[in-house]
Amino acid sequence: MLLMGTLSDKMERDFLSEQEILSNISDVIMTVYGAESAMLRVEKLESLKGEKEVALNKDMFDVYKLTTLPATSINLRRMPLTPFVSGEEQSIMLDRIDLFTKVRPVNIKESRRQIADKLIDENKYCF
Repeated sequence: MLLMGTLSDKMERDFLSEQEILSNISDVIMTVYGAESAMLRVEKLESLKGEKEVALNKDMFDVYKLTTLPATSINLRRMPLTPFVSGEEQSIMLDRIDLFTKVRPVNIKESRRQIADKLIDENKYCF
């Protein structure tokens, strides 16, 4: 929303004809929607079942975050902002991109192994 607002202000809605910008924005929106949805589901399950029962769900959410948010950061930085935003404003935008796409480090290898172990034990997709 931050980028769309800035681009709208700078280009006076002309960015709607810029397919590259819209493609990157749509990729970011889909990723954020998926992450938020997964986070809310994990929180809901945790409130219903308890923290121990949703450990694998948290692992899946961590794997999702660690594989998608870096790509989101790249999509945001890849947007052709330079013609529209420069100097201090561009620096502030890049700092906000870093802030919004920061991910708490987790042991993704262990998370993936626990998910795989559960699937192997069940011998089916059980989530």
